[in-house]
Amino acid sequence: KNQQTPAYNAGSTSAPQLSAPGIHASPLEVSQDFQLTIIKAMIGAAKSDGHIDEIEQKRIFDAVQQMSLSGEMKGLVFDLLRQPIYVEELAHGAQSMEQKSEVYLASCLAIDLDTPSEHSYLNKLATALGLPLDLPQQIRIQAKQALDSERVLN
Repeated sequence: KNQQTPAYNAGSTSAPQLSAPGIHASPLEVSQDFQLTIIKAMIGAAKSDGHIDEIEQKRIFDAVQQMSLSGEMKGLVFDLLRQPIYVEELAHGAQSMEQKSEVYLASCLAIDLDTPSEHSYLNKLATALGLPLDLPQQIRIQAKQALDSERVLN
């Protein structure tokens, strides 16, 4: 399956534009630390309803496969699956508004937003990241469209 990369309009406060399901920028532009933050965001969102289901786990592993992480960093993912992930930690790992938006987007793409605990988690994450008021809703809409188009393809 060929996944595209979200294209950002630098300096824009609008949501990152997804051209197709995908969650990370090119490896040349993104540090391994930030890629790990993206994985943590996906895991945190997936765990927010109390468990990681098969679909969420597949989305996380697919994202890990697309990243330019070392074998050691990929091994860390299994440890992360067993550890609590805190929104404050995710917020600390994202510096720019583009990175903050990407962390939020990765969280949205990891889950099917169908439980109150998942909504609550995303609200806490948006607050911790300091996203502008209307941005989380824009990102959620884009993530839903990307996930819907992924379902059509599968």
